[in-house]
Amino acid sequence: MSLYGTSRITSLVQLFLVLSVHVIVVGEIGCQRNSTKLISDPTAIEATGQPTFSKSDWPCWRGPEQNNRAEDLEFPDPWSDEESIVWKTNIPGSGHSSPCVYQENIYLTSADEDEEIQNVIAVNASDGSLRWQTPIHRGQFPNRHVKNSHASSTPLCDGSHILCCFVNSDSLYVTAVDFDGVVSWRTRVGSYKTTHGFGASPTMYRSLIIVACEDQKKPVLAGIDRRSGNVMWRVSHNNKMSYGSPVVAHVSGRNQLVLPTWGGVVSHDPTTGEFLWSCHWEDGIAVNSVCWDDQRIYASASGKGGPRLVCVRADGRGDVTESHVVWRKDRGAIHVPCPIVVNGRLYLLGDKGVVRCLDALTGELIWRQRLGGNFFASPILAGDNFYAASEQGMIHVWREGLDFEHLAKKNMQQNIMASPVICNGRLYLRTTTTLYCIAGSPSRES
Repeated sequence: MSLYGTSRITSLVQLFLVLSVHVIVVGEIGCQRNSTKLISDPTAIEATGQPTFSKSDWPCWRGPEQNNRAEDLEFPDPWSDEESIVWKTNIPGSGHSSPCVYQENIYLTSADEDEEIQNVIAVNASDGSLRWQTPIHRGQFPNRHVKNSHASSTPLCDGSHILCCFVNSDSLYVTAVDFDGVVSWRTRVGSYKTTHGFGASPTMYRSLIIVACEDQKKPVLAGIDRRSGNVMWRVSHNNKMSYGSPVVAHVSGRNQLVLPTWGGVVSHDPTTGEFLWSCHWEDGIAVNSVCWDDQRIYASASGKGGPRLVCVRADGRGDVTESHVVWRKDRGAIHVPCPIVVNGRLYLLGDKGVVRCLDALTGELIWRQRLGGNFFASPILAGDNFYAASEQGMIHVWREGLDFEHLAKKNMQQNIMASPVICNGRLYLRTTTTLYCIAGSPSRES
């Protein structure tokens, strides 16, 4: 008999899940769950709809559509401190996570390096006041790259909780915090040991939060029920580890969980974790996320084997390296910032400040422009304009199109590692010490 074969059994199962939330293993802070389930009922996952968000929300890494595009806003160029900065507030600790915006609050992760405490912070979106700060882990900070932080993963809001990922004690944990800052559950996903530390952000699909636990020896992807913290599926993949963040893309007529890895780009079914296809490259280290159009995935990496930039048709099965690559380039690939594809053009902002515009169908260069500075934050497209923040704190604005048109630049005079966010008529910028809220203006089409 199916687990969901009768209403009575369904009710018993639901009761068990509710009660199981209260059966805890004491952790450092709050409640901790060491889940080991490897199977799930796909019907249960599909039956729970994806949360809906308004244009005022930016609930996760790269936004509600996971493409780093805000369609309805434009901003003054350049803005002035006196007229356009609505508020600015100092953020306790340090971190490279981007703001997560939901209704009246902004959520961030942060780390106190001296005390070794990893926190989730809530900020009032109206005035920048600190609403609460909840410690998630104490002590046992892992190794990290000098350019990384212990709070680099952007949190996710599903409309009822804030879900965050931290590596602590050589393990990856996902923690759910309610809107009052109280920990609801914590799940250990698996072992996580790397030289450079953790930075991958989670993504959301129906009732799941999906995370990449890319341990050096055994990289896995895991789908976790957002309500209970139970692991619904966990899968290994044949490619090597990744520092990039997974996204769920509707491409080639189906939803696909796509992740760039050290060994290539890989696609899974987000409902079950089932492997769909992979496209291999040689020793390219992936730190970013992919982008996509209706039929193709665009992925980029660099490393000892050189730069890797590939366009892949996403309708394949198995190893599609020889069958589905539309074009491939060994020059012009990017390492940390994420690509954006729009209007048949692929935009690539490199770590060293060179932005390239390619024909998405052919990979041919349309234009190339050096902005200057170093970039670790990903650009965002708002209306027809790109906004990009350099590590040195310079904000560049240029127009999307066949020719490069530089519109403005603004020196924030503080280093920036976090990607900017645009929603609800506001540009949110996180520097190394401060969160800024900058006023925009409605676009002419809105």
